[in-house]
Amino acid sequence: MFKVRNVWPLIVLILIACGPETIFVRPYLDTPEQHVLNGRMLLKQDKWDDACREFERARELDPQYAEAYIGLGVAYARGGDVEKGLRMLHKAEKMAKTDDERAAVRDAFDQLQQR
Repeated sequence: MFKVRNVWPLIVLILIACGPETIFVRPYLDTPEQHVLNGRMLLKQDKWDDACREFERARELDPQYAEAYIGLGVAYARGGDVEKGLRMLHKAEKMAKTDDERAAVRDAFDQLQQR
C-alpha cells in the first residue's frame, strides 16, 4: 500500500524544481564604470530617467567619479532640467583629474549648448 507520507517529499521536490530560476549576483556588473556605460546606452535611446538611475548608481558607488556627474548633467538637461544638468556638469568640472575627464566635461557642455 502506498502511504501518503511518502508523497510529500515528492511534492516538495516538484515544487522546488518548478520555482523561479536562481539569479546569481555578478559583482563585476555593479561598478561605476558599468553603470556609466549603461547610462550612455540609455542616453542614446532617449531614456532620460533610466539613464539618470544608472548614473546615480555610479555616483553612489564612487562619489568622486566625474564620469557619473557628466552623465547626470547630460541626462538631466536632455530630460528638461537644464539647471540641474548644468550644476552636475560644474561638479564634474571640479572633480575632473585627467585630461580625458576635462575633455569629456567640455564635450558635455558643448552638447548642451547645441540643443
